[in-house]
Amino acid sequence: MTGGTSALWKDEEMTDVLTGKAVKYIRQNSQKPFFLYFATHSIHEPRIPNPRFNGSSECGVYGDVIQELDWSVGEILKTVEEMNIRKNTLIVFISDNGSAVRFEFGYKDGALGNLNGHEPTGVLKGDKNSLYEGGTRTPFIVSWPAKIKPTVSDAPLSFIDLFASFANLLNANLQEGDAPDSRNALQVLLGKAKKTKHNEVLIQNNGGKLAIRIGYWKFIPKESYGNDELYNLRKDISEKVNVAEGNPDIVENFRSRLEAIRNNPNVRK
Repeated sequence: MTGGTSALWKDEEMTDVLTGKAVKYIRQNSQKPFFLYFATHSIHEPRIPNPRFNGSSECGVYGDVIQELDWSVGEILKTVEEMNIRKNTLIVFISDNGSAVRFEFGYKDGALGNLNGHEPTGVLKGDKNSLYEGGTRTPFIVSWPAKIKPTVSDAPLSFIDLFASFANLLNANLQEGDAPDSRNALQVLLGKAKKTKHNEVLIQNNGGKLAIRIGYWKFIPKESYGNDELYNLRKDISEKVNVAEGNPDIVENFRSRLEAIRNNPNVRK
């Protein structure tokens, strides 16, 4: 807020202001093709919900700001409905990382202590800034009534893949070097395929630390956390049992695959 009084804002009003601008944009552009990227502030720091959401979740301030986020998304969906464009509007709801409730980053707001028994990551291990599923497995909802029938998919997908997928949807040719980590997963998004290319190889990156997943096997090399870790996510989604010691062949295969990918500048296949 270094721009003088014109740059001042009230944290508890930010969601209302940003949501209002998004709603206004949709109303103004509903009669032509439009693109709206809405990055909500609701659940980021500082976590300060509008007073009307205080206590609404019974799970402390973290739950309250998620209630506020739900309201915000609802206002956008309601506007799309009111403008009679819901059927042909593609909507994607996604999170960039797992729960950060354990990290207060200097904001002593009681988010962790007031969860009232709620566990944001459920049975998953880890949080934001982690290579474990609790840090990397996030909500990912795609809605397009005219093209997509409601379904649930367990296909591995990254929001990085939206770049190549939407390019394919719009018949836009990606040039060499454009978004090299992005892979076309349009058929999965449309519910027409059950697998992406990530079923073969999926790399998870956290600040230079890497993990690799092939099928339901996931390998975290010792360079990341000190010990080689191998999990079968089909049997152990909570990553409780490290089976690396009993599967040396799988560990070495994954290690060599990871090194080959790390050293290959041309990632997209």
